[in-house]
Amino acid sequence: MRRRRKSQDNRNSIQSWNTRIILFSILILTLLISASIFLISRLNRQGSSLIYSQKHLSEESIMINRSLEKAIAFLYESQLDYGEFRTYRCRSEQYEEMSECAFDSSPFATALILYSVRNLNDNAQVADITRKGLEFLSGEKMPGGIWRYYSSRNTQDIVPDLDDTAAASLALKMNGMKLKDNTRAFLDNRNPEGLFYTWIKEDDREGEYGIVDCIVNVNVLLYLGDQYPEVCDFINRAVKNNENCSQFYPNRLARNYMLSRAIRSNVSCLDSSKEIIIGQTLSSRMHDGSFGNELETALAVDTLINLGYSGEEVRGGVIRLLKTQGEDGSWPRGALFIAGPFDSFSYGSEELTTGFAIEALKAYASQQQAPITIFKTVSFINKH
Repeated sequence: MRRRRKSQDNRNSIQSWNTRIILFSILILTLLISASIFLISRLNRQGSSLIYSQKHLSEESIMINRSLEKAIAFLYESQLDYGEFRTYRCRSEQYEEMSECAFDSSPFATALILYSVRNLNDNAQVADITRKGLEFLSGEKMPGGIWRYYSSRNTQDIVPDLDDTAAASLALKMNGMKLKDNTRAFLDNRNPEGLFYTWIKEDDREGEYGIVDCIVNVNVLLYLGDQYPEVCDFINRAVKNNENCSQFYPNRLARNYMLSRAIRSNVSCLDSSKEIIIGQTLSSRMHDGSFGNELETALAVDTLINLGYSGEEVRGGVIRLLKTQGEDGSWPRGALFIAGPFDSFSYGSEELTTGFAIEALKAYASQQQAPITIFKTVSFINKH
């Protein structure tokens, strides 16, 4: 009898535990269902928000993405097999005019374009552009780590200079390429006031070989740094007095662009010129939102963004660039520099203008924190 009662008690105890387990399981399941419903609700709200933001992606951002994609593809296709980007030497009675143009092989344009696309190497085409461009620049280096304007493929000859040397050296340096220290080449080519000459020459500084150009000095500072106060004073004084202190860059927007690159790159001794440069650049704005031709507009937008300006004039310039881009992704060539004050030739190319425009569009997108997808694109295109 006792055994039967004990057995009955055991069965009751087991049933009680089973009931507790079932109730506990139901409670856990209820909590899990409630939590799932809560999480699904939150995800739906977040998903709706994401869909909304994508659905309402601004037309401007879409246009910038498409424009950059076309522009990068143009540079990719137009780069010569050995890595150079073309420069054209054009006859011009007036600086802005460019007619009777001929290819003028030089490392300078390639160095400038590599600077303009420097932040886009996540894109496979830009990475390839950069690799080939660096190979070309490295191959043009002369003993002592210096460069001249004409490339080895050009039949014309010229002495090396500090402008091309600074530009090419900077392109190699910012892309992590090993370059033997060539500071001495710069320091050995200064006048008695400590300003950098344009031409690298051991003697005979008479005539054009004694030229001191303010923008050449700016480009040297961009490469070497701002530890040359006499050079900074010379440049700041020229900006303050609104002097045309360059024999090679007669266009003020081109000069301002070069200045803005240096200031943006922490050449802090030029900071006092910042507001003057912004004011000068804004004064060039046209009624249609441009700052002149396509080259000038790209340079102006680059300059303003480099100096931290974000007024509506910047957007106006960007919109103008978007409207004037060619079907092939390029912008028209414009005169960036000349050979000298007594020369009737101007120099530029579609590739150069397009490089500056890419730089402007990328900088504007970053300034506006606009969603840009082209930088994440990995597209391998076989060049024909």
